[in-house]
Amino acid sequence: MMRSAILRLALGAALVGTALTGCGDNKNTIAKARRFAQQGNYAEAHKAFDEALAADANDYNALWGKADTYRREGNLAKQAEVLEKVVAQEELMKSYAGVIKPALEENYRKQAEQKMADAAAAEGFLRKAIELNKKSEANQTLANLLYKEAKEAHGKKDLAKALEYYGKALDLRMPRALRNKIKMQQEVAEFLKFKQDFEPTWQAAKPKLIEAGQYDEKTDTVFVTAEVEVDGKVGDEGYEQNAE
Repeated sequence: MMRSAILRLALGAALVGTALTGCGDNKNTIAKARRFAQQGNYAEAHKAFDEALAADANDYNALWGKADTYRREGNLAKQAEVLEKVVAQEELMKSYAGVIKPALEENYRKQAEQKMADAAAAEGFLRKAIELNKKSEANQTLANLLYKEAKEAHGKKDLAKALEYYGKALDLRMPRALRNKIKMQQEVAEFLKFKQDFEPTWQAAKPKLIEAGQYDEKTDTVFVTAEVEVDGKVGDEGYEQNAE
């Protein structure tokens, strides 16, 4: 019995020792990876971080270090991939959401800046940033982007699309001055859209109005007549005045 107990204790101590050694090795590997990243030796940094992640795929320090190395390289897409892996892990987010969310929000905004020539792609990244932080600066950036798209559609007389963009822009957080400017252009587009939609009806009715003498093409004037019934007869007090 005594020998069995001693054997179990020895085995337990060996396992704990192995775990602690592994933990220490990972810590050293991550420290080495960070030094490589700071020196600009990104290939070796990634290699060391990957080694640490092979030992523990959920090691926050290794994940953060790898994401930061991609940031240093300017590889925003890869940085986002790693940060998104952390976001997907509920346990890690309990402790590190305050660091990860701002970093990912900034990443999305920077990716949007690089994609401004592709409005749809830029909008996608900006909306991701806003999803992480409702008060993100991405709101104003996206509002300006949508306003630009609206004005382009407006200039091409695609008023339905212009109104769609104006509406999407006004759903976002923005300074009052920008909101008022967009709102004013939206109202102009709404009026022009009404005219545009009414034009076929007007063109169909115009010949009949001309024939009836109710429209003058030269002055672009429509004549409207109305008939009313007035109670009473000539000679009654106020009859002539009411009949005018």
